[in-house]
Amino acid sequence: MNLKNNLLSRITQTAGQCGGRPCIRGMRIRVTDILEMLSENVSITEILEDFPDLELADIQACLVFAARRTDFPLPYISDDEQAEIDADFGYPSDYDKDEEVDMTNWVKYINLVS
Repeated sequence: MNLKNNLLSRITQTAGQCGGRPCIRGMRIRVTDILEMLSENVSITEILEDFPDLELADIQACLVFAARRTDFPLPYISDDEQAEIDADFGYPSDYDKDEEVDMTNWVKYINLVS
C-alpha cells in the first residue's frame, strides 16, 4: 500500500498548468495523455522513448491514479428494487441483443439510486 502512495505522489495538480488537470511530477505531461496512449496499444518502451523525462514509475503512477479514481462502491439495492429495475430494463443477458434500447426509464432508475 505504501508503494501505491509513493507512486501517487508523482501525480500533481497545479492551478493554471494544463487547466488544473493531473500531470506527472509537475511536468506538462497529463495523466490522460499517458492513459490514452496505453489504450491505443502504445508500448511502455515507446512512451518512455517519446518522453525521455518520464520514468517507468510515472506510468505506473498514472495507472494507480486511474484505478483509484474509478474505485467507488455501488449503492445498495434491495432485491425488490433490483426486480423493479430488471422489469424496467430487462435482464443483463437481454443486453447482448442487437436492438435499440428504450432509455426513457433511466430517469426512474437514477431517482432510485440517488
